[in-house]
Amino acid sequence: MTAARRRRANRRRNRPESLVGGRKLGRREAVEPEMAWLPDKAGRFANSAVGTAADAGKGTALFIQDVADHRAAGDQQAADADAARIARVEAALADPTLDEVERLGLQQRLEGLRQRQAVAAETADRKRQGEFLGARAGGDPTRHPFYEFSESGQEALAMPTDSTRDDDPSSKFFEAAGAAVPVLAGGGASLLARVPAVVGSALVAGAANSGNAHDEALDFGASPEDARRAAVKARIIGTATEALPVSRVLPVGRQMRSVRGEPGGLLDRASDRALDGLVDGTVKSAIEGAARNAIAGPQGVGYDRDRGLTDGLADRMGAGGLVGATIAAAGQGRGHPKASHPSIARRAWVEGALTAAADPRTGAVDPVRALRTLQDSRRWRSLDPTERSRLATGLRLIERSPGAAELSRLEPADLATLLTDRRGQRSLAGIARGEV
Repeated sequence: MTAARRRRANRRRNRPESLVGGRKLGRREAVEPEMAWLPDKAGRFANSAVGTAADAGKGTALFIQDVADHRAAGDQQAADADAARIARVEAALADPTLDEVERLGLQQRLEGLRQRQAVAAETADRKRQGEFLGARAGGDPTRHPFYEFSESGQEALAMPTDSTRDDDPSSKFFEAAGAAVPVLAGGGASLLARVPAVVGSALVAGAANSGNAHDEALDFGASPEDARRAAVKARIIGTATEALPVSRVLPVGRQMRSVRGEPGGLLDRASDRALDGLVDGTVKSAIEGAARNAIAGPQGVGYDRDRGLTDGLADRMGAGGLVGATIAAAGQGRGHPKASHPSIARRAWVEGALTAAADPRTGAVDPVRALRTLQDSRRWRSLDPTERSRLATGLRLIERSPGAAELSRLEPADLATLLTDRRGQRSLAGIARGEV
């Protein structure tokens, strides 16, 4: 072990840490026992955000190293296969019963196989001598530039916190909120690239989970190989968990709107979204926490054999649910359908037209006026004929259906969802016929 690696291992062993939702939440704890409440919470939030971003950088380095090793392993498998074919041809040539034609054919095939083997060996040698995004086959991922930069940056940006408040529920909340920042940033970057937000969020969450699991395994004295195995499993768990459409499978907020049966204001909509975010954060934190415990415990890699499957789940679920509810209530729900839907701009445009066509006194939407507003806008002309037909058909269905009065009193946001979502068209038809 090199001196630099020993220093990193000593720092990991000596630092106190807390985990929420399987993510690392701090690198350095304060020596001041009486720090004020606000600086302590700000430090925890910042340390958690920086720590999760650093874990994502480490996880990226681990993934790059895995790809480099996988390429080398693939080249070796191909070389072994070629060697086996050559051995079979040479064994066939040793048969004394072969006639001249068969022997000549086998010799030509043998020559071709040897030429291919030489070219493949030269190519594999160049790959071994070169680098794949800074990683050499069989290299140490902790020496990758991403890994070293993430670790040094995390240590440089660490803020002091009050260790006497480690078990404070508000501390857990701020730590979990900070851990969500890089994940949300990944979703925002995906939207800028015209990719669904869930793709970026899932990739960042998987990378952060991988880097955290790798460091945790080394802290518990696991071998580098076991730490890499834990990182691979944690990457899969983190990515899959973040991508789970929990709020679509369990649409608690939408069910509450249907129970309420009347248009809701801003507070009602915020509470509905908060319910969706609460369920989303709680379920994801439970799945991720249990999976991380399984990886660490005897069921998985086994670097912490005393860990039970439910250890720390209550804190993780509580913090994850509260953070999910808070973010969702602000309109940026983690995993919320409206936040990650690729047609969010079109839905907002339709919602604006419906809102403009609503009666100020009753809140009922005039579908004819809404359609005229949409047709007069520049965006209408940029839509393809199928989109125009769907919107026009949906609004006429609202106008002429037996349930027109009930439909027109729906919240503009809900009507916009029904009109712009393909599955919403079927729901709209069912509501109009009185089946729903």
